Amino acid sequence: MPLVLRLNRLGLRYGERWIFRGLSGELRSGEGGYAVVGPNGSGKSSLLGLIAGTLSASEGSIEGRPPLMRLAWQSPHVLPPPLLSLQEIAQSFWQHKCPTDPKNFWEKWQLSPQKRLDALSSGMRQRFLVGLALSLEEGLILLDEPTTFLDTHYREKVRTEIATLRSSPECLILCATNDPEEASWLSKSLPLPSYGD
Repeated sequence: MPLVLRLNRLGLRYGERWIFRGLSGELRSGEGGYAVVGPNGSGKSSLLGLIAGTLSASEGSIEGRPPLMRLAWQSPHVLPPPLLSLQEIAQSFWQHKCPTDPKNFWEKWQLSPQKRLDALSSGMRQRFLVGLALSLEEGLILLDEPTTFLDTHYREKVRTEIATLRSSPECLILCATNDPEEASWLSKSLPLPSYGD
């Protein structure tokens, strides 16, 4: 089912400081995905949090947010319980969000399902969490600096996976990034100008 997110004069304030204000637009699945770009502190990660529903807007609204079962969010600020095995985390994700377990997931990302999340290096943890988010074939995928800590080989894998999903009429990808190459993997840009200090 196609997704349409409508941002209606969305604003976020921390204390007295506005991070962004008056953000409006319509984001549609099947249009190649959106790179959320802007300087540090412009609210890229916070916007993903608003869309995911973990933050509340200071003003404005979001229409069309899908149910949690159609949402995958990779963020350095949101981690699964570290003592669970990768298999336990992945099985829970797929059970609630995917009709079938993705084929060749463990081989594709070169991960051992028996390992615990807290036993992984930064790069291995990143490729697991990004790979898991990209295994959602229908719904909203939110990626926050997805190739941080990844080597060239896995950056290319992420690019390939995004290229496969971005034009799907069933999949809407938003990627918050400061990396121009990463931003170029998506067809559209959603700029967040610095609102001020």
